Parts: sequence; structure tokens; C-alpha cells
Amino acid sequence: RRGLRRGWCWRAFKPKGPISYSHQKHMKKALGRSLDDFLPLRDAENKLLQACASGTDLALSHGRPEQKTPENALRAEFVRFLALGGDESAPIHEMGVQVEGAWIEGSLNLDHCTVSRIWLCKCHFEKTLEMRNAQFQGSLHLNGSSIPGVKGDGLICHGSIFFRSGVIRDRACELRSSTIYGGLEFSGSSFLGGQKNDDALGLDRAKIYGSIFFNKNFHAVGKVCLSGVVVDGSLQISQASIECGSGPSEYLLDLKGASIAVALLFRDMILPVNGVNLEGATVKYLVDEYLAWGDGLNFGSFYFEFFQGVGLRVSASERSSWLRKQKQSESLDVSHVNAQPWMNVVNALARSGLPEHAVQVGMDFESLKYFGEKKIVRPEESKNKFRGVFGRIFKRFLGLLSCVLIGYGYKPWRLLGWFVFFWFAGGSFYWYAALEKNILPSAPLVYLNNELSEECKANWVLCESMPGSHSAFSPFVYSLDVLLPVVDLDQEKNWTMKTPGMKEKFLDEIFINWSFEHLLRFMYWFQVIFGWGSGLIFVAMITGLLKRQER
Repeated sequence: RRGLRRGWCWRAFKPKGPISYSHQKHMKKALGRSLDDFLPLRDAENKLLQACASGTDLALSHGRPEQKTPENALRAEFVRFLALGGDESAPIHEMGVQVEGAWIEGSLNLDHCTVSRIWLCKCHFEKTLEMRNAQFQGSLHLNGSSIPGVKGDGLICHGSIFFRSGVIRDRACELRSSTIYGGLEFSGSSFLGGQKNDDALGLDRAKIYGSIFFNKNFHAVGKVCLSGVVVDGSLQISQASIECGSGPSEYLLDLKGASIAVALLFRDMILPVNGVNLEGATVKYLVDEYLAWGDGLNFGSFYFEFFQGVGLRVSASERSSWLRKQKQSESLDVSHVNAQPWMNVVNALARSGLPEHAVQVGMDFESLKYFGEKKIVRPEESKNKFRGVFGRIFKRFLGLLSCVLIGYGYKPWRLLGWFVFFWFAGGSFYWYAALEKNILPSAPLVYLNNELSEECKANWVLCESMPGSHSAFSPFVYSLDVLLPVVDLDQEKNWTMKTPGMKEKFLDEIFINWSFEHLLRFMYWFQVIFGWGSGLIFVAMITGLLKRQER
């Protein structure tokens, strides 16, 4: 109604008649989307056009070409035209573009394109392969190809990307923030971007629904960046080498924040990899070898649940050495050692059925915490130098006691062995002291009996005239009574030992006034202290074990 009031109707926009075929044929298309844009075609391009129409693969040479010839040269724009589906004059089969042994002239630009399937194996690319934010409905095959560089950030591939035995010559292979619904196969390939002050591979923040393979003589020069990558399968790195490039790099293999659902395989490396960043990475199974890891590792917040495969064959000493390779923050106090990686390894070893290895690694961590390498004192901390020295000495003394008595808490029953040892050692010592007439009754009423005192003054312990109401001396029961802080065995309160008198001069008391009675008194004091200390340690140890079991 509004249109009628304005004096027009829908018939004004109705076409006079149907669009003729000649009009459709001459509709204008974007540059590079019509076969007419590439006429006349070369011989190799004619062969490829026929192969794409029939759905067969085309082999222009038996291997990767070393030089360009009329028989193997293909224009990159023409390959792009076919990869995008051609036109009505150049129909493309569902199998897509399949060519081997071609020399690709120019830059193959697939940015923001949607490609069904492309197969470019053993090809030589003159310029960088560009496919930013491109979508591949099938898999991308680049096996054996030589490419100056790859720019594929934001790429989406509904299949897998195959790049076996290929070469990235000059620049990095960039696949950041890409989504691969299959896997990534880089086995046997060489990434040489680091030779020209660039990274070797950039796969940061990518989502991989399959697995990633760096196997069979994989070689990278420069940094391999996989920070924030999410892998639903496994990450396999074996029979590979990663070397420094021309530019400085703190880490050669960066897995910071990576999430690997199944396993991280790191074994059979050609050279140990120095500088591996695993900060914040998570993985379920760790399958590794000790010789595959170099120095300068970062295990901060790295978490895994189990060791598997060859990882179970790594000895406890090698596992401790592996943990010692991690970078340490500069600190005066040795207790600043990052405990999280050590505890993670201990728990993983226990879950993997290696409790003995777990105990040994835990003890190595405690030893490192108490007796680690001495840190450099900073100038601003020089005023606290002496306090720090005495603090370290006291801490190491406590660490030594913890190691000897209970194995840092990992061998708690060692305390019982020491208790039995000091029990019998003290009993033997008191036995000898009794024979040397150094053990006396402690009850004053005994000495009031002059007749008994005269008969037993030779040796109170061996005296047969002692009344039956007075408990007889037993050196081993006496030693046990001294050691046990709460239990009363009726020995310590009825028997005592000779105590030598004090000298008048201080130096004589310190350096001269020494006898067997002094050693006997020191043994008594030591047993009292050890008894109370071991009792408190035992209670704390049992409480800690119960709390660990509850967790």
C-alpha cells in the first residue's frame, strides 16, 4: 500500500524476460577465477587440468625437481584456480588437485579460501605458501615438498596435514591458532627457519584433535613453539634433533601451557635438547629417556599423572638428575628450590607402581633442600651474611638429623632401628658402669642402714644383702626406662650414678675435670634427649602419614 501511494509497484522491478545463456556466460568473474585468465595453458598445466577432471594424480617427475623445466613448471595462480574448484569450463573432480614433482612458480596464496582437497607432494615452491584463515575440507598433503616458508595462522583443516620428509628452507612454518581435526605429521622433515634469525615452527594456541609426530630424523634449526597448544592425542618427539638458530632463544622447545590428553613421548633423540619449557603443561603419560633431555629445563607447574614405557626404566638417580637440570631462581636460601616438580615426580612414580623410586627421589629432594649448592650472596644482603651463615648451618644440621633418623620422613621406621641401637648401647654402657661401682641406689633410706651400707659399699649392684623390696638393677631395663619419656619401669627412680664434683677454677672445670663419670652422665643426658625427641618425631610422623593417606 505504501508503494501504491508513492506511485510504483513490484512490477517495476520485474525482469523484462529470463536472462539468456549468453548473458550468464559473459558475467564478469574475479581475477583468477576463470580459465580464460590463464590461456594459453602450458603442457604441464594441460595435463594437470585433465587429471583434475578425471580425479587422478599427475606425476610430472619422479622426485622433487632440482630446477624448473617446461615439463614440470606450474603457475601458482593456476594451481589456486583449480584448488578453488575451477569453473564451468574446467570442472574439478571430488578428489581435488593431485600433483607430484612440480615446480610451483610464484606465490600460492590461499588466504581466506575454502579448498576441498589438495595434494602437492615432492614439489618445489619458489615463494612462501600462504593460507591464513583458509579452510580445507579434506587433508592437506605436502609430503617431500620444499617450501621457503608457510604462513597459515588461523587455518582450519577438517582432515590431517602431512608434511613428511619435507623442507622449510628460509622462513618459519606458522600455524598459530589453527584448528586441525586430524593430526600433524612432520616426521623426517627439516625446518630451517632459524638459520635466518627466525623460528623453526610456530604452533602456538593451536587445537589438534589428533596427534603430532616429530619422528624419524626430524630436524629443526631454531625455536619450536607449541605454547598453549591443545592436543587430544599424543605428542611424539623421537629420533629428532632441535638445534639453536642464528638468533638468541631462551628455549628451543616451548610447551608452556600445553595440554596433551594422552602422552608426551620424548625419546631416542639424536642430540639432547637444551632449553625445554614445560611450565604449566599438562599430560597424562610421560614416556621419556634421561639422555633425551639437555640442560636449562623449566618444569614449573608441569603436571603429569603416570610414567609409561621407557619412562618406567629410568632409574631413581637419573630421575633426580633430570629434575636438577631445571633452572633455579637466584636466591640466597637453598630452600627456594621449586618443590612442585619434585613432588609431582614422586606422586607419579608412586602411581606408576614404583614406590622405591618415589622414596629415593623424595629423599634426594630433601637432601637438595638442606644441602644444595651454596648461593651467591648479593651485595645488599651482605649485612645479613652472618645470620644467613648460621641459619644455613642450623638448617643443614636439622637436615642431617632428619636424613639419618627417619630418611626425611620417607623411611620412618629407621627411627625404630636407632632406638633399639641406643637402647642396647646404653645398656652395655650401664653394665660396665655397674661393674666399675658407678651405679648407686637413689633411695636415702638405704644409706641410713649402717649394716647394709657396710656390706654393700664394695658394689651396690652386686650386693646380695639388698632388701627384696628394693628393685634389683638391670642395665638394659634401666637404659629402656631412661629412653622412654612417659613409661616408668621402676629403675630410674631407684638407681642413680656417681656425679663428680666441680673444680674451683673455670679452666680446670672445662679442660681438666674429665672422667668416666662425666661420660656416664653425658650418656644419660643423651638418652633422655633422644627419648623425648624420638617420641615427638614419631608422633609427628604418624600424624603426617595419616594426613597423607586421607588426602
